[in-house]
Amino acid sequence: MYIKSTCLAIVACSVYLTAAVSSEVAIPTFDHWEINPPPAGYAGMAEVFPPDRDYPQGRIVAKGAEAEKTFISVFCTVPVETGQEYRLTLDLESGGANEQAVPAFRCTVKNAAGTEVIVNDGGLPKAAIAGYASSRTFVCAENKLASSADGQLRLTFYVMGLKSGSVTLTGAKLVAVGASQKNDHQPAEFPDGRGGLIFNEDCTEFFYSRPAEDMNIEGLKRYMDRYLPHGHQIRIIMLNPGSHNNNFGATSSPVMWEGVTFNADGTATDRFGKKLEPGVTRMYRNMKSFCDNGINVYHVWIDHLRQRGVSPWVSLRMNDAHDAMTPDEERTDHRKDPEFRIAAYNPGDWHDQSSDYEKPEVRQLFLSIMDDYMETFDADGFEMDWMRFGRFFKHGREIVCAPLLTDMMRHFRAKADEMAARRGRPVKIAVRVPPRPDAARRLGYDVQAWADERLFDILIPTNFLWSTDADCPVADWRRIVGSDVLIAPGIERAVNPYVNTGFCGDAAIRRGFAAGWFHRGADMVYLFNHMSMDPDMNDGIMCTVGAPATAEKGARRHPLTFPDFPYIGTSRSSELPAAINPQVTRAFRIPVGKAPAPGRHAWVVAGFNNADAPVPQCRLNSVLLPQAKRLPPSMLGDFIKKALAWNIPDGILLDDENVVEITNDADKQITANWIEIQISAE
Repeated sequence: MYIKSTCLAIVACSVYLTAAVSSEVAIPTFDHWEINPPPAGYAGMAEVFPPDRDYPQGRIVAKGAEAEKTFISVFCTVPVETGQEYRLTLDLESGGANEQAVPAFRCTVKNAAGTEVIVNDGGLPKAAIAGYASSRTFVCAENKLASSADGQLRLTFYVMGLKSGSVTLTGAKLVAVGASQKNDHQPAEFPDGRGGLIFNEDCTEFFYSRPAEDMNIEGLKRYMDRYLPHGHQIRIIMLNPGSHNNNFGATSSPVMWEGVTFNADGTATDRFGKKLEPGVTRMYRNMKSFCDNGINVYHVWIDHLRQRGVSPWVSLRMNDAHDAMTPDEERTDHRKDPEFRIAAYNPGDWHDQSSDYEKPEVRQLFLSIMDDYMETFDADGFEMDWMRFGRFFKHGREIVCAPLLTDMMRHFRAKADEMAARRGRPVKIAVRVPPRPDAARRLGYDVQAWADERLFDILIPTNFLWSTDADCPVADWRRIVGSDVLIAPGIERAVNPYVNTGFCGDAAIRRGFAAGWFHRGADMVYLFNHMSMDPDMNDGIMCTVGAPATAEKGARRHPLTFPDFPYIGTSRSSELPAAINPQVTRAFRIPVGKAPAPGRHAWVVAGFNNADAPVPQCRLNSVLLPQAKRLPPSMLGDFIKKALAWNIPDGILLDDENVVEITNDADKQITANWIEIQISAE
């Protein structure tokens, strides 16, 4: 799914599935690696280059040979600890290497007899060497390092079958993870009180994705602990039991498996006799099993999170439409009547199949559900997730109907205050709204009135689904809500530059979003749709995105994204893809938060949708940039057919907003489909 243009994929050895702190092991720069002579009957050579600005670790270039058999290898040794788990990452570039060439790595230790023992061995897919790039993860044959007699791990990089062109090793990183003494789920400290992550757990992920052996209390705890590595920055987890239906057996709304028949052969059918797909069958069966056994999963999670020092909240999706395409004759709730939907005449838009909140019956339903949640769950707070799915009134009725939502917010605040008095501690309210104030107003959310009446405690401005709004106007929101409300802009799983590119990005992109928002005055950062992320990303996200210092100091990426909110009468204002005609310049404004101090590397990276795109000029804040010799090692989407980078000299980047200009000085049109500013780690 991901490419790095002419760069080969990052190769990760040793995925860790337990939450843990990571610590990097120092690896010698490549000019201190040793070259192995090729075995008898083999040809090939390697050339070593010292570090420079573009290659901070130096380079090792494996060069092909016109011979029947070729083998090039280089190695170094690093100190390691017995019983420790490690992840190895290699950055590679292809220089026109033949498709049959295979780059690989090997990790070995010496046993007591002095014999080399292989700990890990693995290679890249053959296609990768030809200039195609994809993210690839390797699992160690042994997750934890066996005894090393000399306390050293020998890292060997080798290339087989290289007959033409070259393969260059440009980076290597060894990270220690999973240390038992660090598996304590201890949260990070926030010395100035600012920062923290809010994590949203949806109503289906656990039941759909986890195996049958996890469908018990211990499995519930293990699942939640996955989000809490040592040093994690999560302060709040929002637990979502559903929307107009629920997954735990509430009386205020139907259960999700209502009408489902579970058959003896393991299959299931819905109330209309339609066979359910296996994943949905498993999900419903798991939900039902907890209810049948008298276990409320949210009671378990709420108690467990408190023990872990994390604040448990409960979230209600105020108008979910995941079942929007259900045929009318199969609907079972109030939306069976087209009049109860926003625009039943537009069945292709799932927002329009949401409930019409101008109907008193609809508002009463969701008031009753939230009242039930507040009575049932001893949570620290409750979230009104207005962004699922964002629309609440028929087209054109949004602003005139805004007082109806304000009345609901008054009810929720009064109920929370009642519960606080009964429980002897505060019960708080959070609201998830569009990223831009004007979008909220046009959807019927009078956030100014809500703030004036102190109806909520946390504001979560967030895109709907297709991307994350890097340019969220935190300062504008601050003027609306005042200083007493916490602002936590939200990161969606998707990081599309425009709709449907299928790109989710990496931890560095999330640090970039957070650094930009913290610089604008955000208090926290919210993660939506990040359930069951690749475990390899967990510590990178959970331990670095939630505080200004860690977000700013880590490697960070600032891509051009777009605001995504579902109000009628406007199109999504994505600036990409951008067709740039010959002799034309296009400008793009990108926020980066606090500009890096001198000495940190920075680049503009641009992607294009055709592999033969000519190299354009690139300017940053009106300064012409030199083209970089190589792309910085980073994950890019496979919609990018050619990627280029330009070095940013010290002193050019500015705090907050920066203007990137791409000038097409060729005689053919080019189309940019990705623009970002990258900053290396401090």
